Amino acid sequence: MSDRTSNLPDSLLLHILSSKSLQTNDVVATSLLSKRWRSLWYSIPKLEFHDALSCSYESFLQFIDATLILVDLKSVKMFSLLCDSHDLPPHKVDIWVNAVLKSKLEYLNLWFNSEFGSALHMLSVEFSDAESLEMLLSECVRLQELLLLDVDLPDYEDTKLDIGRLHHLVIADVPEGLFQIDVFFNVTFLSLKEHDFSPDDHDIPTFYNLTHLEVDLFTLNGWVNMVSCLPSFPKLETFIIREQDFMGVDWSMEPSPDEVPPCVSSHLKTFALKGFEFLKSEFQIVGFILKHAIVLRPVIITTEDYDYPSPEAGRQELLGILSSYPKRSRSCKLFVDVPAKTIYQKVYNKLVEEKDFSYYFEF
Repeated sequence: MSDRTSNLPDSLLLHILSSKSLQTNDVVATSLLSKRWRSLWYSIPKLEFHDALSCSYESFLQFIDATLILVDLKSVKMFSLLCDSHDLPPHKVDIWVNAVLKSKLEYLNLWFNSEFGSALHMLSVEFSDAESLEMLLSECVRLQELLLLDVDLPDYEDTKLDIGRLHHLVIADVPEGLFQIDVFFNVTFLSLKEHDFSPDDHDIPTFYNLTHLEVDLFTLNGWVNMVSCLPSFPKLETFIIREQDFMGVDWSMEPSPDEVPPCVSSHLKTFALKGFEFLKSEFQIVGFILKHAIVLRPVIITTEDYDYPSPEAGRQELLGILSSYPKRSRSCKLFVDVPAKTIYQKVYNKLVEEKDFSYYFEF
């Protein structure tokens, strides 16, 4: 009898090999049929791995490693990884997922029935609608780290997504306008993009674990409202403000001593203000922090616009002004960055990248 199947075109054979009933280990086994099949599976558009079908944990890891080396990743459109019996090494999962994401991937399925530490990073991802993102995050009940950068939601109408409370979330870097802020009540690190604090934020819950907060401010009232919200972050140690051209008009704000948030007076160790424009209102913000923060160490100011002959002249002028302000902390140090790529810029970038200001400064 002739082998009619082997005479079929590659496209049809690959379609057969991509059927729901075939796992990747079954597909690879077809390479033993004949020379015709030996390398056919290299162009398979579907990769599906299930640890329950492997004879051992080690062989399961080795099989995935070998498969991703041999296949043409440009042809992979579906990647599915199901683990019911083992705790996979996070670094391995990162390598595998990053490998297939570089292809034309259309479908990604990850299932871990364990205490696997979960991190979800989405950069430049387009969803068909807001409900799709809502459904995805609602199912991530053990999510520990969430990063959303340049996420596109067509026809989004500024309605807060209902994803419940993420009780295990530790790190969040998100455009906060998508969610109610109390979603992140349990985090230690929180970066809110495109968010300006308003009176509506005054009812936010207490963030008992939060030590690092980064915010964008857009309006003149943003800072005033921010100060009134700071009591909700009682353990805050690092506070970074990213200005978004909101300081165009001078204004005055000096809370009375009994209005100073406890986290500022007792816990704040690092303060940074990005986008400084040499306006009175900005000096008041820095002066407020310097005056009331008892354990403050580095204060980092970065500026983009200045009217001085050189970056160094602007830096020296700003340092001179700020150095004259009363400082509550004896360990406080001032660092000023200007547009030129000085050592301060490099240090600041490194600090933000690693989310840790502690070991770069010794006092």
